[in-house]
Amino acid sequence: MPQRTGALPTAADSAPQFRPAATAPVSRFPEFFFLATICAIAAIRIAEAHANFVRHPGSDWGSSDWMINDSAGFVRRGLGGTALSLLMRLTGLGFFPVWTTLTTSVFLLLCAYLVRISWHLRGAAVWRFALLFNPLLFLSYCTSGMFLRKDMLAALATLLNVLLGHYVLRRATASTSARAALALLPLSAAAGSALILALLHEGVFLFIWLPLNLILLAWILARLRFNRPAVALLLAIAFAPALVAVAAEALHHGNAQTAQTICHNWGDSLPIDCTPGPGFPPAFDALSWSVSRGIAIALQYAWTLPIALAIYAIAGGVIVIAIRALIPAAKLEHLIVLLVLPLIASLPLFLLGMDWGRWLSLLAITELMPMLSSRLRPALYDCLPATLRTSVDHSIAPPVARALAALRRTIERHPIRSCAAMFCLPVPPLPLWWAVFVLNPPVIVLRFLFQFWIK
Repeated sequence: MPQRTGALPTAADSAPQFRPAATAPVSRFPEFFFLATICAIAAIRIAEAHANFVRHPGSDWGSSDWMINDSAGFVRRGLGGTALSLLMRLTGLGFFPVWTTLTTSVFLLLCAYLVRISWHLRGAAVWRFALLFNPLLFLSYCTSGMFLRKDMLAALATLLNVLLGHYVLRRATASTSARAALALLPLSAAAGSALILALLHEGVFLFIWLPLNLILLAWILARLRFNRPAVALLLAIAFAPALVAVAAEALHHGNAQTAQTICHNWGDSLPIDCTPGPGFPPAFDALSWSVSRGIAIALQYAWTLPIALAIYAIAGGVIVIAIRALIPAAKLEHLIVLLVLPLIASLPLFLLGMDWGRWLSLLAITELMPMLSSRLRPALYDCLPATLRTSVDHSIAPPVARALAALRRTIERHPIRSCAAMFCLPVPPLPLWWAVFVLNPPVIVLRFLFQFWIK
């Protein structure tokens, strides 16, 4: 029986068509090892974050970014701190448990989703390992502690968009009224997600989440047989509140006085150092940064950007190979466009901030969601002009296919060494060479055990 490929797993997807007849049992080592690694490293990072938080609350970028609230009036990224303050009042818990529970739950939910996909694909273990442990994906966010930041909410919102789009397209009917009702589901979800993400982190929303999800939503509406003017109008209505919020954040991005007010507001519940200097919460201080200052910082490390893009190309190529090995129906042209087009749209963010590994990993995670959907995988490719599609088909795809075929043969000839490299070389968030050696799971575990033994 032919294998059903590419679809998002549902209850029906666990039917016998996933089990090849007369074959050995599929190894579940990649999935179990991935879950064990992710849970262990996340627990270590949370323990380290707690130790630092007890000594110097708000002294790191992750926690201080979540502490920005609207106590000084409307300010960019103020929704996170305002929401956490509300949750603290409702639950009676402190900032640290609310912050880490929220962020870690979202991260583990996304990891569980990928494990479920991998489990049902039942392909070769080396390619399921490559998909789960790819250096661009979740392991990098775990080893660097970035899962405690706001980024994973953008990935979750993309997954929601993909799942709703998949649901709607499976139930599309000929009835105009039924199609209009179905369209309201992804439109309303996208509008709400966009506004929340814009108020949480305007850069991630504007340059990473919006371009990909805008095209996905436009493609979904087109498949529901809405004409182009109607699609443009619906998208404008859905995303207008979020874009207005971004404009308001650009006008009211904060200053030194705003940062001081927010800091003192938290002083009632946390012993934050509000004295200007190295102990001042860094995300508060960044509220007063100008665009030129952010660009100047990024330009200091501009010479490392080609290295980061090369890492993205190689690790992204492994993602493409793994998906095509596990889902033979996935077309190379669709995956190439999904890998490249969002990167091009995100390039302004690389000029505004130097967290290049962070942006690349978040891009890869958000792109992975439509890559794993049989219905939405062609969306970005289909939205290209005909001349660009022809160029992708005849000028870009053939040499890429040859390069990926050579890389695939290398990995399959040396599976253990290849998997070990993926496991030990996650992408660091900042362009710092030493991070490659300290941000890998074996070093993190050994360092934590050594510190625990010393104590």
